[in-house]
Amino acid sequence: TIVRIAHRLSTVQKSHVIYALKEGMVVERGTHEELIAAKGLYCGLATSQGVTAAPAATGTEVVEDVTSSGPVETDPDHIVKTASQAVNTQNKSNAQAEAKLVTPDEAAREMAIEKSYSVPMWRLLRYNRPEWPWFAPGLLACAATGASNPLMGFLLVNSLDAFYYTDQDKMRDEVRRVCLLFVGLAVVQFIGMLLSRACFGMLGETMAMRLRIEILTSIFRQEIGFHDDPSNTPALLGRALQLWAYRVTTLINQAGVYLNVLSSIACGLVIAFFGSWQMTLVMLGSIPILMAATAMQMVVMLGATSKESEQLQYAQQIVSESVQNSRTVQASGIEFTLTDLYASMVKTAAQGVFTCALGGCAQGVAMSVHFFVMAGGFWYASVLVDNGNASFAGVMQAFLGVMYAGMGAGQALADLGNVTKAKVACHDMFALVDRKSLVNGLEPVGDMPLSNTDVGRITFDCVRFHYPFRPDVEILKGLCFEIRCGQSVGLVGPSGGGKSTVMALIQRFYDPMGGALRVGPSQVPLNELNIRWWRRQVGFVGQEPILFNTTVLANVTY
Repeated sequence: TIVRIAHRLSTVQKSHVIYALKEGMVVERGTHEELIAAKGLYCGLATSQGVTAAPAATGTEVVEDVTSSGPVETDPDHIVKTASQAVNTQNKSNAQAEAKLVTPDEAAREMAIEKSYSVPMWRLLRYNRPEWPWFAPGLLACAATGASNPLMGFLLVNSLDAFYYTDQDKMRDEVRRVCLLFVGLAVVQFIGMLLSRACFGMLGETMAMRLRIEILTSIFRQEIGFHDDPSNTPALLGRALQLWAYRVTTLINQAGVYLNVLSSIACGLVIAFFGSWQMTLVMLGSIPILMAATAMQMVVMLGATSKESEQLQYAQQIVSESVQNSRTVQASGIEFTLTDLYASMVKTAAQGVFTCALGGCAQGVAMSVHFFVMAGGFWYASVLVDNGNASFAGVMQAFLGVMYAGMGAGQALADLGNVTKAKVACHDMFALVDRKSLVNGLEPVGDMPLSNTDVGRITFDCVRFHYPFRPDVEILKGLCFEIRCGQSVGLVGPSGGGKSTVMALIQRFYDPMGGALRVGPSQVPLNELNIRWWRRQVGFVGQEPILFNTTVLANVTY
């Protein structure tokens, strides 16, 4: 069974039956000769294209252009131009995707999701089920890494205190002992960082892999109407596949980061209180300040060029499109226009020098906070020692224990990542994964006939249809016609007559809004058949620029 859809009527002249469509209705049917003799719609179309003569009686059927009503273009320049237009369209979609991600409405949506959405952590953890044993060493390593900073402060106090011994042999023994403890702490820090990064890195990568497979499967599962939605362009879905899984892994790394912070603060406070409880209480007020200053410093260091990179993305897009469409650029004579446009974008990015200066000021403030805290702490320590309320070693132990605890916690929090974007990605990802497809092409449900006999019989029974995102434009208005098994059927008609829609319904990309599409000898409704089985029965050659220079039958069977 072959259904041909064409603007060029020479392609369908040899069809056994030709249906002429107009405004979603069949207005004529018959062979080429019968329709020409009827002097109706088909005859008018054929006359305008000069295809009124009967087809030549040859044993070979040559495929002609079916993508336009004009003459066939074989010039290489035309082919290159077509390819360039396709690339330009894809780049435009990518640009639209970038623009959509930074609109104020999108920012407001992200804030709303961040406030109201609760991340289903147990559901996320199930994607890491085979790697669950790696959580234990990873969390233990995070705890050890977090405790390393306060312990370093404790050892520093011991090293300073050792130099106050008047007995040089005892001083050397004490310094040697502290040095060995520093070496041991360095080993613990190395192993802890190695294990924490390795374990959580593996957990994140394996989760990202499974999430990307889940996202891609969900995209394939959706009906064609889902992809007709302007908010689901290929560029946006591709970007979602790239970013969602990566951002969601930030939520898994939270456990290690928070344990690192907790370990750093707990260890620091224990060391500090054993040194001097008065000094500890005073220094506790500096922890939020130290954490904020350290986190700001790390963010500035890691993200100094992020804004510049964002501005240069659009300049890079101009370069990419210009090179890929170099023939179009030169033919249009817009080289200088594009150069000026690129220069203006680069000039805008160059304004990032001022931003870097502001970043330098922020980093300077962050660094100076540590010294202000140290100045205040040393002053109060001198008061305690002068009054005899604490020893030098005790106040220094409290001072460094709290300060290093705050610094360690700030460094850990800087690795936390953008939790807001992670929550938004998790929300959007599960919204896609949980979406129920209207026409699920992956589910093995529905009848599967044991025999393919007469499966090519297709009946359109008063079919009414409009596209999901154009409900005000009805394409098929009670379409009724039959395609019998073994027939070669042609569908012709002006643009918008419903020809391509008929093929989309036959392939069950959509379901009719009214009426029924029936197949086989028993006229079973198409939506009751197993969709995967049905699509294996249908061969389709679309309006592609490349076809084999042979018969329509050969192209279809290929």
